[in-house]
Amino acid sequence: MTGKPFQQSMETALLIAHLKKTVVGQTVSYEELTRVAGKPIVGGASELRTARIRLAKDNDMLFSCLPTKGVMRLDDRGIVNEGIARTGHVRRYTKNTAQRLAKIADFSALPRDYQLKHSSAISINATIAFMTRTKVMKRLEGDAPPTKKPLPIEQTLEFFRKK
Repeated sequence: MTGKPFQQSMETALLIAHLKKTVVGQTVSYEELTRVAGKPIVGGASELRTARIRLAKDNDMLFSCLPTKGVMRLDDRGIVNEGIARTGHVRRYTKNTAQRLAKIADFSALPRDYQLKHSSAISINATIAFMTRTKVMKRLEGDAPPTKKPLPIEQTLEFFRKK
């Protein structure tokens, strides 16, 4: 990859230093973040997004944006809840993608390489959409052993083959 390497802005560094001081459950308002950074900071600000990414990767500190309020440092339950919410986003996105792929007017007219790309894309998206349905997730919660790390893929797939 060519181009200049990523260089963190001063505003991002200031936000990281400030957010490092937060305790679990604490909310930091956008007004306070704006004061710290010296420029307007809202939920979609690139400086805040970069700060949140760096804090998650380097310090295991996760923050959730609270619309019109600020950011809140998540506790373990908050992290789980955010994961569940993001899984819902994945389900809707993959379901929509599979539905869009199903709109092909003349599959047989596609070149073979596009037919193969289509088949793999629609299959993967439909499978993920199925696996992330609330009903399926509840079933997996009831069958899978509690573990901090992801189950091996083959073991996870076995839960879906059972029923």
